[in-house]
Amino acid sequence: MFGFAIILFLVSPVAFLAGLVNPKWVLLGKNRTRLKSSAVYSGAFVASFVIAGLTAPPQAKNASVPNPSASPSVAVSPVVAASPQPTIQAQAVKQVSLTSSSVASGVPQNQSQFAFPKATCGDKSTSANDTWHPVFVDGGDLETLRRNFCADATSTVRKDSKVKSVQLASFTSRERATEFAKAVGGDVGQLRSCTWKVECIIRD
Repeated sequence: MFGFAIILFLVSPVAFLAGLVNPKWVLLGKNRTRLKSSAVYSGAFVASFVIAGLTAPPQAKNASVPNPSASPSVAVSPVVAASPQPTIQAQAVKQVSLTSSSVASGVPQNQSQFAFPKATCGDKSTSANDTWHPVFVDGGDLETLRRNFCADATSTVRKDSKVKSVQLASFTSRERATEFAKAVGGDVGQLRSCTWKVECIIRD
């Protein structure tokens, strides 16, 4: 019966249109008019809906009405973005960058041995024939270095490299000069033999 309803559903619209053109193509008998043809085949079209609904197999009914509960659920797992771990090389570059910026700004890096800021830095002269190891900060800001390290620092141009620098102190010991240079982020200059320490500071 369901199959008949499907056939009637497909055929009745065609017969309806044919009856509008010429009722004799789709009706039998003497009273073959367009009105009668339209009534017959429009009724057949509606009847095919009713019959198909009443006689449809269970599978067809279930397929026509989707069941939300039967839809497969898809479990969506949260995506956790892995936090990037800095590599050893990146950490080393970062450390060098921080050190360089500290030196340029004149911020003390190591005050464990030298109590910065100080009114004067370096060794005191004990002899007229002392040899001195000057400590420079190339391209440093004089006022900043005086405020953070040594108040008696002086601006100069190095004779060895011809670079404009700030001389913070001079030491009779190479080891002390090296330690001081590390503390301020500077560099130990050429050994000078001066009559007095002040002369080394001015001339070197």
